[in-house]
Formats: sequence, C-alpha cells, structure tokens
Amino acid sequence: MSKERESWIDILRFPLIVGVILIHGYDPVRAIDGNIYSLQGISAFADGIMFFFSQVLARLSVPLFFLFAGYFFLKKINYLEFSSWKNQFYKRCNSLLIPFIFWNGCLFLLFFSLQYFGIYQLVPKSVGLIKDKSFFEIINVTFGVTQYPISYQFWFIRDLFLCVTIALVTIFIQIKIYWVMLITLLFFWLTGFILRDIRSMK
Repeated sequence: MSKERESWIDILRFPLIVGVILIHGYDPVRAIDGNIYSLQGISAFADGIMFFFSQVLARLSVPLFFLFAGYFFLKKINYLEFSSWKNQFYKRCNSLLIPFIFWNGCLFLLFFSLQYFGIYQLVPKSVGLIKDKSFFEIINVTFGVTQYPISYQFWFIRDLFLCVTIALVTIFIQIKIYWVMLITLLFFWLTGFILRDIRSMK
C-alpha cells in the first residue's frame, strides 16, 4: 500500500479478524471423550449473547473484507480507461485465480490418488467417489460451481474473483441497469437465494 495508508483500515482490521475467529469458534455443543457437553440451555441470556456476537455481529466481517477489497481495487484504476481496468483484472488473475486453480487442483489430485490406492478414509465424504463422476461433476467438486470448492477455505478467493469480474462488466452498462443489478444481487445476498435454490425449483 502507498505511504498514504488509511488509518481507518488498520483500526477496523483487528475487530474484523476477531469477528472471523468468533464465527469459526462458535461451537456450543462438543463431544469430549465420548461425552456430549453443551454450553446451550444453561442460561437463555448467555445463549443469546453467544449467538449474537458469533453468528450475527461477527457475520459482518466477511462482507466488510469484500468491501475493502473492492475499495482498493477501484482506488487503483482510472474509471475512464479500459486498459486500467484490464491491467488490474490481469493482476487479480495472477493473485486470485491462478492460486485458486493450482491449490484446488493439487488437492483434487491428492484425493484421487488416495482413492486410487484404496485409502478412502482420508478423503472427505463430500468429495464422493471421483472415478464415477462426470467431467462437470469433477469440475464442480474441485472448483465449486454450485458448492464449496474441494479446498473449502478457497470459497473466499472464488467469490472475490467473481466480484472483481462483475465489477469489470459494470463499466459497459448504463447506470439504471447497474442499479437494477446491484439491488438484485443485494436481494440474493440478504435472502440467501443461491444456485442450489434455483435447481431445487425445477
């Protein structure tokens, strides 16, 4: 980043990181030594506090990280020059798309090799039997077209790259169409309406 680093980014970054930790750390029911222990039900007030901070307030962290990524992406371009957009898009391909394809491809090859040698217990059940899958099913399970990628953590990179691609397309559309698209995407996000819901309606 430039010398004019925004202080508000540094101020917000820490609580957002804490928010992500709270999301992944929320596990009120645990199995320890064969026994089930639950932090829920002991106090309604405590249940509400845990849920609010870990599953409501903390859920703002990831969308805000996306917002920051868009902010820095737009800050580096000249809105009136397509070449400026194109250069930034190519940079995002190098920093997002190529690592996404490489690491998910490596994990797919690892799981395929494990299944080939009969070591099925080390392969997640969500992957399924790879040798019985069609080409599209292999692409889907590896890169997450309608599900999470084979390397779950990379969903963030996948979605971030899609957002960058959509941002690039918006320079060619009229402002009215842009607002319609923005409101539609906001509706999908708020309602959780995703590709799986569309398929289930058929």
